[in-house]
Amino acid sequence: MSFLRLVLCILFASSSILAEEKAEKDPGAYAENSKYFDKQHISEMTNLDSTLYVMKRDYNTTTGFRCLSATKVGQHTDGSYVYTLNARSSGESRYYDVTMTAERTGCHSDANSAFYEEFPGEGATHHKLMTMDEQRTCFLFATEHRYGGYGCLLVVSEEIADQEISEECLTVYNQQCEKGVEPYERSCKDNTSSTPNECKKHPEKKQPQVLDHLSCRREL
Repeated sequence: MSFLRLVLCILFASSSILAEEKAEKDPGAYAENSKYFDKQHISEMTNLDSTLYVMKRDYNTTTGFRCLSATKVGQHTDGSYVYTLNARSSGESRYYDVTMTAERTGCHSDANSAFYEEFPGEGATHHKLMTMDEQRTCFLFATEHRYGGYGCLLVVSEEIADQEISEECLTVYNQQCEKGVEPYERSCKDNTSSTPNECKKHPEKKQPQVLDHLSCRREL
């Protein structure tokens, strides 16, 4: 480890511990606290083929979109992934593809962040994994804001979307995040909603493929 990286690691660790001691809500600091690194391996999420649904989010809370989800549909030769993001409003769905890169931040020795464009046209940002449950069915992220600071994004796999959120994820969310919104509904798993022309739904594929990026200029 280089001297500069060592200094940065010390600074990251110090700020994370200080924030926790003050009982502040600081998801960014939590995501860089070495005490929790064992629950912050992003590969545990990227290894899943299951659709992930957003259960809680404490930013962009005025959105009218529901049923926010992400499904892995392919992988590039450079190791980055292709995910289809989906959201529903008034019975209609918006689909678009994003390239997600697994990156390492702070003092992490393994990739801990999903770097992708969550909102079309706003550029990619870090989504640093804060924690996950033992079953690898829920994942809580510290989402980097363009204007500074972090928000929280809690997602679960489709298999348990209609069940209670794991205490392991929910406890950290309640400690580190604002109340936010809960965009998931039981009807979110239905595939009967119409799809507008500007954002085409991809046909189901048994094997993930690399897809072209789509630009659907709607804020989710």
